[in-house]
Amino acid sequence: VAFVSGRASVSARYDDAGSIRLQVTDAASFGHTLTGASNDFVVQPYELRVTRVQTPAGIDNPAPAAYADDAFLAAGLPFEVDVEAVDADGDRTPNFGRETPAEGVRVTSDVLVAPAGGRNGSSGDVIDGAAFGPTGVPGRFENDRVVFDEVGIIRLRPAVADGDYLGSGAVP
Repeated sequence: VAFVSGRASVSARYDDAGSIRLQVTDAASFGHTLTGASNDFVVQPYELRVTRVQTPAGIDNPAPAAYADDAFLAAGLPFEVDVEAVDADGDRTPNFGRETPAEGVRVTSDVLVAPAGGRNGSSGDVIDGAAFGPTGVPGRFENDRVVFDEVGIIRLRPAVADGDYLGSGAVP
């Protein structure tokens, strides 16, 4: 680290999520050990991503784009959804969901793709009979009771359950 007038700039990359603090120790300067630390700051996941949508029988969503395409399932039937918290490279952030108290995940229908002018369910809500829970794979969460109460083609949008990751705002 090069110091100019007692200051230095340090670049760092943190591939996880959480509230962290940087601490620096330099034992080689001036014959004395110098230490310093930043204030606590929050590193959010780069995004929350839906990674699996299946029926309880394990049939993948065919991702229809138009009514002529294969249907996924009937309105009101439960389906399974996995959501992952990922970094900018698309790798899971294993600390997401391990905060105290733990952050949670919710999913809504943010777009009714078809039919044009149709109803996006109960105000875009995707009703889940149970909360998203950890899968055993750090950074991945699942819910096997997601329900959409209308017909049509929707797009799911995952979000932090309370809309605010550790006080730093929404995660894309």
